[in-house]
Amino acid sequence: MLNRRRRDLLRLLLDGRGPRTLADLAARLKVSTRTVRYDLDHLEEYLKVQGQALCRRPRVGVWVEAAGADTGRLVEDLAPRAAYDYVLSPIERQQFILAWLLRTEAPVRIADLAESLYVSRTTVFEDLKALEHRLTRSGMRLERRPHTGIRLKGNEATWRRAAVDLLGEAVDAGRLFRPAAGSGQALSQQMVSLIGEVDTDRLAEAVRVTEERMGLTLADGAFMGLVLHLALAVKRLRAQKSIDMPEAQLEALRQKPEFASARAVAAAVENALGVSLPPSEVGYITLHLLGARMRETFPLQDGTAADGDRTAIDRLTYDFVCRAEALLGVSLKEDAELLSGLALHLAPTAERLRYGGVLRNPLLDEIKAVYPQIFWTAHQCTEMLGGAWGVEVPEEEVGYLAMHLGAAIERRRSRPPRPRVLVACGSGVGTARILESRLRVELPDLEVVGVVSSLHAVNSLEQWLPLDFIISTIDLASLPGGGTSLSGVPTLRVSPLLGAEDLARLRAALTRREGKESSERGQPGSGARSAGKGQGGPMLHDVMTRDAVALDVVAESWEDAVRAAGGLLVRTGAAEDRYVEAMVETVQRLGPYIVIGKGMAMPHARPESGSRRIGISLVRLRRPVAFGHPEHDPVDLVFGLAAIDAQSHLTALRDLSQVLSDPERVRRIRTAETVDDVMALFAPEEAEKKG
Repeated sequence: MLNRRRRDLLRLLLDGRGPRTLADLAARLKVSTRTVRYDLDHLEEYLKVQGQALCRRPRVGVWVEAAGADTGRLVEDLAPRAAYDYVLSPIERQQFILAWLLRTEAPVRIADLAESLYVSRTTVFEDLKALEHRLTRSGMRLERRPHTGIRLKGNEATWRRAAVDLLGEAVDAGRLFRPAAGSGQALSQQMVSLIGEVDTDRLAEAVRVTEERMGLTLADGAFMGLVLHLALAVKRLRAQKSIDMPEAQLEALRQKPEFASARAVAAAVENALGVSLPPSEVGYITLHLLGARMRETFPLQDGTAADGDRTAIDRLTYDFVCRAEALLGVSLKEDAELLSGLALHLAPTAERLRYGGVLRNPLLDEIKAVYPQIFWTAHQCTEMLGGAWGVEVPEEEVGYLAMHLGAAIERRRSRPPRPRVLVACGSGVGTARILESRLRVELPDLEVVGVVSSLHAVNSLEQWLPLDFIISTIDLASLPGGGTSLSGVPTLRVSPLLGAEDLARLRAALTRREGKESSERGQPGSGARSAGKGQGGPMLHDVMTRDAVALDVVAESWEDAVRAAGGLLVRTGAAEDRYVEAMVETVQRLGPYIVIGKGMAMPHARPESGSRRIGISLVRLRRPVAFGHPEHDPVDLVFGLAAIDAQSHLTALRDLSQVLSDPERVRRIRTAETVDDVMALFAPEEAEKKG
């Protein structure tokens, strides 16, 4: 970085008077010759990026080897531009400091960092505190030497991990190969200096050719990460800095299919750059490929398939989504995009974590701030991943899993529920099945809830409610009792073969329905599906009132416990009677996934099953009952949940998760003598006191 003194030094070297001695330069700048040497080291890096050379010859002096036109450009670049200088953010300052420390083994003085960054020593100390936290992720640490400076401590593997992470951030920000102006350019120069003269274009071409030959399909981020990994490896090998790998680990990697691809990549690099990569380097390339994200996706079997028919990663993905569904109170298993995306992400994650690799997540802090409840849910779900893999899942990985869940919830929020239709036919169920098949092909957005005879539709309509339409081949109103039992449910009459006119009328009816629901969603307080108070949804104390809490309830089974929690939701007006049975059916389908913690369960059902508004109830059982969970049984605290969509109840769930994450508050819930004592533990002021 060129501070004011280094700019003055470069001007002296460019004034056309030939080589200058260190003593002459020190006298003109009023500094020591040691300071001049130090500044010349920085100038050498700066000029290298500019395509120029700094020449130093004993007993002759120092000068810049540049053509006349180039000298003029350098002088022009040195013109005062204080008003246009780029001010580094705290994150960028930390990146600058880390790049400097990675580039040199000698201690770096705090004063030099402060001067180069145009900040105070106090600011540098604050930046170093933040940097220390970051370094723990890569296995490095800061060593402070009084009266000398600071430097990084770690082995070659941790050095490379820190450097790859840093360069990856620079690529994400477009800074590595497209430097900004002013101080931002100096940050770019620090980054580029980690790679030095390594030709990244030739490396990228070597990797691309190997991809095609070996059938690799690296995602863009993984491709660029591998290029940076190789560039650093080449730079360090040229500097006689090799990386070691235990022979047992290397032998285990040789058994992986990715090892052959890694060997091909290494051979391509050797041919392109003339640098020999030892077996340990091939091993680390293998680790990169094992943890790489691929471009293609693969289908996940339907959630209704038998467990034995799924691969291990499919089953783990399905279990993860089921647990997330139970914790969030949102239907997620039907989201094929979520299932396939998660499976694709989890496939390399186990291998990456087993060998100590971590996928860098630059959005982690933002994810935790914007989606706290979803991040908490993902964190809870990773317990099963860590248990299955025998490793600890770090927050960076949890953040990516939370992004998948958040995207699924956003999709549900932006997509209205599928219209529920009942298919009825006067000619018998066989004809109705033909009609159903035509509907599924022509109108795949419909949810066909049943196929029945016309009389059955009239006489047993209640079991199919709620419905948006009945699609029938005859006039149901003309049947005995049809005019009364069908009131409130639109009936659309069509031909069993579903002709063009029939389709046109159905599509028009669906368009009218969608327009009506969109209008209602745009009006605050428009009935049962209003999102509740505030843009972020109501808080816990808004939806869980004292009438929704019951203590020391007697239950003989988990079904009794669920019905007790559902009954409170009905009593408070949050749900209809049919919602309680839907809660029981959901537990039968999801099983132990609705057990969210030690002795705690949260049963719920779909919003369309009878939810009227957001509600949370609590039943404390006199005697715990088993739900079938291998670790968290028996259950004595049952939280019933009623949601109206995929999003608006998440604020209340976030508040609830904060309570349940506090062991002391959970203990007090279990020992409270009155409902008022319990309610006090859920009050906002209690949360603030804990925060």
